[in-house]
Amino acid sequence: MAFAELAVECERLARDFGRLALADVSGAIVTERELKWCRRPIPRIKDYDRLGARITAKPRDGVIFGWADGCELSDMAPQSAEESVSAPVWYGPINCEPSLNYVGQSVVMESGWSTLHEWELSGANASHAFDLLERTGQWTQKRWGWLSRLLWPGRESVAGKSCWPDVVSQVSELARDATLPRPEWSVIVGEYRAWWPVAIWKRRERFSLGGHHCTPEDIERIGEDPEVVLARRKHWLRDSETALEWLANKFRNHEQPVAPVVVPADPVVEDGLYDAERLFVWGGRRYETLTPRMIRVLRLLLDERKKGFPDVSLGTIEGVAKVCITGGMHNQVFKVKRKGWPRGMLHPVHVVVISVGSGVYRFIDPKKVPDKVPGCS
Repeated sequence: MAFAELAVECERLARDFGRLALADVSGAIVTERELKWCRRPIPRIKDYDRLGARITAKPRDGVIFGWADGCELSDMAPQSAEESVSAPVWYGPINCEPSLNYVGQSVVMESGWSTLHEWELSGANASHAFDLLERTGQWTQKRWGWLSRLLWPGRESVAGKSCWPDVVSQVSELARDATLPRPEWSVIVGEYRAWWPVAIWKRRERFSLGGHHCTPEDIERIGEDPEVVLARRKHWLRDSETALEWLANKFRNHEQPVAPVVVPADPVVEDGLYDAERLFVWGGRRYETLTPRMIRVLRLLLDERKKGFPDVSLGTIEGVAKVCITGGMHNQVFKVKRKGWPRGMLHPVHVVVISVGSGVYRFIDPKKVPDKVPGCS
């Protein structure tokens, strides 16, 4: 598929949207965006009133309405040791289990999300507008490889049946065109189902919007930092035309990357201890996020090995590394004691230290380090 062909396809669709924008069509597209992970370790509460209204809605003469899945964007994982330490903890929206790796660090830096789109169209040309929306959705799915690399480089994604509104929203974020409004994300609050922008919701006390306007049930369902938000795009026909013109220009000028951004692999590091990075490398395998106690013991074993004395006694470990060992060296040195961790879990670096007799330890042969140890890269 040549860039020029993509540009032509965008221009054709833009003309179709432009014609209908002047025709007798009314109605908006509502996008619901939901994070894949939760910020709170409690089950996510759905807006059951709204879901019930959607399910029980009955067709009306002259009105076309419905809903369909949009785009699903992948999570962003930490890309460095610093990000691994600072990454927030995310929880499953139903089981409330934290998303952690073997050493208790979050494996999600930024949660992905999924969308669902709803529409309610009326007017003499409502059926033509709906047909165009479906046709553009099919085109978007076929060209998703190109579109996703341009709009979300480096992020994996899945295109649903009705993913075109997601493209319009992302183009509006990237283009910063005054004629293409960015989505205003909102939450639905109170008995009268009022739409509050997220910025207002977060500062509701400052704007005196509490009390009877906002119930405890609203706060429990929505949360202080909303994870399910909605946006209404009123002029979606004209906005679609503008977005397609922007895409056509990008493809025409070959500005699309030909592949997703790939994070370079960790550089090859020689076996040894790297205190500043809290890293130990043995047999080419990396063991990160070491504790000060682990570092002291590993440094002692490494120094003695370099001197030609690979076997180190418990007494020497206790005296030089300043650790009190009762109940087994591995349990006292390599056991990870962190909130949310299973009891008794050992840091994966424990596999490089082996017992060679009663109270005597040394490093395992680098060539014999197990290939499959949870938490090792």
